[in-house]
This record gives sequence, structure tokens and C-alpha cells, in this order.
Amino acid sequence: MNRSNFVVARALGVLGAFTVAVLMVACSDKLTASASCPELCEQEPINVKDTLIDAIQVDTSVVGFPTIGSEAYLLLATDGDTLDTRVIVRYDTLPTTYRNVTGAADSSILRVDSARLNVRMVALSTPPKAPFTVEAYNVDTVVPSARDTAAAPVLALFRPDRFLGSATFQASDSIKDTLKVPIRNDVVLAAITGGKRLRVGLRVVSSVSTQLKITSNGLGLPTTISFRATADTATARIIVTPESRTPADPAFLKVPLSDYVIVAKGDVSTPAQRLVVGGIPASRIYFRFKIPSRIVDSSTVIRASLVLNQASNPSSPNAKDTITLRAVPVLASTRISDVEHALGFLSSTTVDTLRTVPLDAGERRMEMVNIVRSWKRADTTLTPQAIAILTNLESELPARVYFYSRAAGSTVRPRLQLTYVPPVTLGVP
Repeated sequence: MNRSNFVVARALGVLGAFTVAVLMVACSDKLTASASCPELCEQEPINVKDTLIDAIQVDTSVVGFPTIGSEAYLLLATDGDTLDTRVIVRYDTLPTTYRNVTGAADSSILRVDSARLNVRMVALSTPPKAPFTVEAYNVDTVVPSARDTAAAPVLALFRPDRFLGSATFQASDSIKDTLKVPIRNDVVLAAITGGKRLRVGLRVVSSVSTQLKITSNGLGLPTTISFRATADTATARIIVTPESRTPADPAFLKVPLSDYVIVAKGDVSTPAQRLVVGGIPASRIYFRFKIPSRIVDSSTVIRASLVLNQASNPSSPNAKDTITLRAVPVLASTRISDVEHALGFLSSTTVDTLRTVPLDAGERRMEMVNIVRSWKRADTTLTPQAIAILTNLESELPARVYFYSRAAGSTVRPRLQLTYVPPVTLGVP
């Protein structure tokens, strides 16, 4: 290539690069300001809308979770006139023989020595502020009943003539993971030789609020009975694990009812114009929405916030403690009209969490944009627009949080705030 041709080619290259750069800048400027083709039509700005709507069709709270016997941890607690929970452990099958270290065959149990309960629990995160006593009672009902989990008949058996034993623990004690409570040898032996069952009720007594979190049989860390069948300390202690032989129908309830919690004192009420979450037994809140189709089906939802207004609950146990609430999708279809039943079918996915204090009040928000997007063009019968709110430590922490319901005034009732982009119509040349 001669010099003149080289100069011409270089000039054309510079001109081409300049032209491409100009076109790129022009397109870039128009794309950021327009929702249509910049070369063929006039600019059409993207319209982002933000609205606060009354899209909640149903809001209610239901008490009774988790179902009796399905607790992972058993709360044994006392808090004056506010809270009193008891733990029931069933030993419906007791051993009748043992292997003596000096014997060649099993021997019948004719003696019980140094019997005790080994109460497995989560180690206390903070030292107790005062001594507490764990008491044990024989709460086996004389006449078997189909409703032998009813609280009233069992609570009536926490009386002096049914007392099995107790142990007091000082605030200075190093309390780790097991509380050893001695119980009456003669009562254990009578149950074994008489072919009877033994059902134990636990109660905690203290001058100050005390909450013990006991591990359940379902976790594989149950409260056991142990004893010696001989005075020979070389013979191993016999260990009895919980087992329930009732109810006969439905039989699948036998396993979970090997240990459970009953409430002697506790607030399970729902004040007017309020929604309740938490407590013992726990309440869950149910929300079902009816979001306009033009938003949920046809628009692009950028943000969705459930706006709640919390009402102060100074009478709640742990009223000043921070607790975590979580929102989860409800999986039950709308064909299940019973809300309590529907609240038993929840997704394992948490939509959002909220940390709050029962004593506090004011506006709270739970973000739920992903769940709202998942409802796009979904069959609302099979996939209801519904969520549940429950505590993160359900059945483990007795705190109760109040929110205003739809029945409250317009300034505090729950609503849904949506930020979305309506459908974009491309221009036609």
C-alpha cells in the first residue's frame, strides 16, 4: 500500500469509529429514558407506581401450636400469676427383670434403690437469679380415658399424696445439661411388680421467673428414670426411657405423646381488634390476600411490604426480650376452609423475619416480594395468596406479640404496600 492509500484508509477508519461512538452514545441516552425503540418512536418514560392497598381478605390468629406432643423442646416454667407450665413424661412400659453382675441369668426386679429422674435440658444461657425447685408427681389417671391429655384432670393430680420427690438447685450451682431429681423407690417398685405404668408430671417452683427448656423424646434426648435393682453398686443402673401406650386410636399419636407440655396458667386470649403471635401454647397469624390481577399477573412487582402496626403488650412474659417472627407461605389450598387446619401446612421457606419486643408499639414491615411474584398467574384455589406469621422459637419462648387487625381503625390496620411497573407497550413505527 502506497502512502496516499494508507492516509485515505486511516481517515476512513477514524470516521467509522467516530460514527459508531456517536450512535452508541445516542442509543444509550435514549434507552435509559425510554421504554420503546429510540430510532422509530417518541420517548415513552417507564412508569413506576407505588401504592398502599387494602388487599387483605382474611386476617386471624389461632392458638394451639405446635400440636401437643410435637414439641421439640418442653418448656417447664413459672412466672407468678402470668405463666405456669408443666411437663408430662409417660413410662407406660417398665422393665421387670435385670442382669445381676454375679448372676448367669436374668433376675426379677424385687427391689428398687436410688431411683431418680434424669431431666435432660438445654444448658441455661444465663445463671438463675434465685434458687428453683423441680418437683415430680405421679399423674397417672386411675381410669384410662380416651382424652387422657386433657389438662384439667392431670393438673388435679399435682397434689401432696401424689408427690414423688424434688430437688432444689441454687443460683450458684453449675447447671449444665442434666437435672437429677430423686423420686420414691416404693412407687417405682409398686408400678413394676404390679404391672402398672408410671406417668410423671414435672413442676418448677421459684420466687422469680424461671424457664427451663427440656429436650423431648422426639429429639432423642428424653427425660429418663434410672435405678438400681440391687444394693451391689457393681451392677449397672437400669435406665427407663419414655413410652406411651395410648391412645389406641389413632395409634400414631402414641409416640409423640411420650412427653408433652400442659399449661396451668397462661394467657391464650385474643383481645378485640388484635392479632396474636407467640405464647404457650403458641398462636399463629394467618393472612390471605386478594391482590388485583392487573398488579400481580400483568405488572412487574419490584417491592412488596406487609405493613403491620404493633400494639404494646406489657403483660406478656418476657415482655422486654427481643424475639424473632417469621413469615412463611401457607401451602393448603382454599378448599381447606378451616384456618387452624390450613396453618398446619406451611412451607419450609421463610419469606422474611422481623425482630421485635412485646412491650414495643409502632409500624412494622415484613418484605414479601418473592412470594408475591410467585403468585403471578397462579391458580388461587390451589396456590392461595396466603402467609402465616409465627415465632422463631415456637413453644420455647412464652412471649406474645400483638398487632392490630383489619377490624381496627384505618390508620393502624394491616395493609400491603406494592411498588410495581405496569405493562409496557412498545411503540409501533
